[in-house]
Amino acid sequence: MTTAVLIGYSAWKAPEPGESKAAAPSIAAALLGNSEWNEAQPNMERLSTKVVELMNDSLKQDAQFRDAGIQVRSMTVMRSDGTLIEGQAAVATRDGTEHAVAVHINYDGVRLMWRTDPGTFAFVA
Repeated sequence: MTTAVLIGYSAWKAPEPGESKAAAPSIAAALLGNSEWNEAQPNMERLSTKVVELMNDSLKQDAQFRDAGIQVRSMTVMRSDGTLIEGQAAVATRDGTEHAVAVHINYDGVRLMWRTDPGTFAFVA
């Protein structure tokens, strides 16, 4: 049984949004705290795309998995608490069978780290 834990790390900064969103002065003061909080949050679609890319890179480089023919196809993410984000990745085997894999992500706006639980990739063995 495979008990490997995959862990990835990257110094990745999410691209800034292309548009500025200015509010009317009377509303801006009331919403300032909420606006600053929202701007500090990562774009979840970009974040999930980056984690999929990093996971696939790790799977290609890891001696235990590079010949297994598995690939992360997509990921759904949701903020858990603070910098913690929970994800569920769709991982396909060589024969096309998909498996749901839990992924734990930590992203502070600059550094991104992801990991899976022990035994997550037991279906490869």
